[in-house]
Formats: sequence, structure tokens, C-alpha cells
Amino acid sequence: MVRHVIMVRHGQARNNVKRMLAGRMDGVPLTPEGVRQAEHAAKMLASAGVSAIYSSPIERAAETARMISEECGVPVVVDERLTEIDMGKFTGMTFEEVVSGHDDIFAKFYGGDVEIAHKGVETFEQVRRRVTGIMSEVVSGGGSAGGEGGADDNDDDDNGNAVLVTHMDPIKAMLGEIAGISPERLLHAEIANAALNVFRKEPDGSLSLLALNVMDASRFAA
Repeated sequence: MVRHVIMVRHGQARNNVKRMLAGRMDGVPLTPEGVRQAEHAAKMLASAGVSAIYSSPIERAAETARMISEECGVPVVVDERLTEIDMGKFTGMTFEEVVSGHDDIFAKFYGGDVEIAHKGVETFEQVRRRVTGIMSEVVSGGGSAGGEGGADDNDDDDNGNAVLVTHMDPIKAMLGEIAGISPERLLHAEIANAALNVFRKEPDGSLSLLALNVMDASRFAA
């Protein structure tokens, strides 16, 4: 069982600087600034009682998770459900290229427009389902969450805090699920690189939102 789940977006990556929809393409590492951000997140988490770390397999997230792992002394479990959105035909295009050729495409993504699926893009609902799936398993301590690195069956995880290293839209999906925010209302929401987004487990087993975009953990140290 865990007390809190802390979702962390990866540090700044090359695609963020280039304003490119990288999706799941290879060769998109953290920038030097992204490395610094990830190191800062790792230091914030070092004294946070982290008992489990799960990560997207995508390079920029895996790099971030590795730094957190080294700082916390906890191994990383790779889980495909935390991966980036499959951007389909838009993979590798810049935001400007996508917007100029496909008006309101981002609104269509959050609104569940069928055009998204027809372009080979994973829908926001599909993102929500996979992320809530792993979140449920992590919170319940069911032991089936996992991938490379094994399952989460360690008794030492009881009353600890789990870290999920992922991407912006999986975090938005979880925010919408827990806070009851419609996908359309999440269109312009920003999840900062390498910030902590904290969800608290309530006595009934449900989750509540505790903090978003935390860059200074001192207020939450207690």
C-alpha cells in the first residue's frame, strides 16, 4: 500500500525546445537543462519516503527516472502504461506545422473527435484508461503493476510513496479523473517539466489531489 502517488513529468527534452510532437520516436533525450531539472526533482524526492518508482519506457522519461532512482536508492520498474501518446501521422512534426494544416487539432484530441483516431493518434480516453489502470494497481498494492524490473510485491512498500515518471498528457488524464475536470478543460493546462504532482490516498482507497507543479518541496516535507 502507498500513502501518496507522485507523478513526475520528464525533464525538458529536445522535442520541448524544438516544439515538436515526438510521440514515441527514438533519439529524443533530455537537454542539459532537462538533466538539471531531473536532478532537482530527484533531490526533492530523496527524503520523501519513496518506496517504488515506475517509469515510461521513453528515453526522456527513463533518463529522469534513473536519476530519481539513484538519489532514492529504489529500482525503476518500466511500465508501458506510462508511455507517451502515439502521435500517429503527426510524429516528428512541429506544433506550427500541425496547427497550420489541421485547425484545432489539439482541441479535437481533448474533445475525443474521431478524426484523431483516423490519423493514428491515441485518443485521450485511451490514455486515461491505461493510466488509471496502473494508478489503481499501485494504490491497491495488488502487485500486478510492473514490467522490466519485476512486480511490486515488496512488503517494504507499505505506507511508502510511489513515483510515476511519465509525460504531460498521462498526468493530465489522471488530473481529470481525480478532480473531475473534463478533457476539454484540460486543453491549455500546463504540467511543468520535472515538477511533482502529488495525489493522496484517502481512507476509503480513493485518491485526492494534493499538489500540482511542485518545484520546491519544503512546504510538503511534513
